[in-house]
Amino acid sequence: MLTRRHLLTPAAGSLPALTGLSAEGKKSLRYPQIGVGHAYANKISVYAGNRDWEVVGIVEEDPELLQKAKSNPVYQPFPILTLEEALNLPDLDAIGVETRVRDLLR
Repeated sequence: MLTRRHLLTPAAGSLPALTGLSAEGKKSLRYPQIGVGHAYANKISVYAGNRDWEVVGIVEEDPELLQKAKSNPVYQPFPILTLEEALNLPDLDAIGVETRVRDLLR
């Protein structure tokens, strides 16, 4: 079923990628996501489809989950980063943690 989200997401996602600014001219919030193992990790597509957010990459240290993420269209637009790379990106505004629950403490 074709929804409004299908039509608006590509247009909404292109502005921050091109300018780093939201529709109101505000700086987009820079956001890396650590982990793809949580049941709701794919919500990264909501951030990517919102002009107020700039998804700067994903981190996944589990080799099996990383392979699954690389083949999942939800994660393919984003660079794969090491944890150190992600935490050292300049001007981060938020960090999402979407690991498996058993890995949250790490």
